[in-house]
Amino acid sequence: MSDCRENPTPWPPETLVDNVRQRVSFTIDDQDYDLAFDWLLCPVCRGRGSHVNPAIDGQGLTAEDFADDPDFAEDYHAGFYDQPCVECHGLRVVPQLRDPCPALDDYRRTIRELRREEAMERGYETG
Repeated sequence: MSDCRENPTPWPPETLVDNVRQRVSFTIDDQDYDLAFDWLLCPVCRGRGSHVNPAIDGQGLTAEDFADDPDFAEDYHAGFYDQPCVECHGLRVVPQLRDPCPALDDYRRTIRELRREEAMERGYETG
């Protein structure tokens, strides 16, 4: 299972967000899209704007991890290992399209498949 902090939702390059009109604009395969959106609480950071670096706790932590190193526990709970949210980039909200956009869904699916293939290839690399 993948950690959502490691795979933010892909948007096409040069996506423009117009907060005044609440429109998002992007181009996919030479087709321009200008779609209405609403703001949604970021599902990754749950509106905090930051989260723990997944390299620290992405594989899970146990009470033993904290008991073995009290300084780590203190730093962890103080936010020492936090980073800006990879999904909202600290904004605490993300745009949610009002209407479905099959082209964007296809784009996101393609990007996710490429990420999976790259991860698999990295796993097969020997050093």
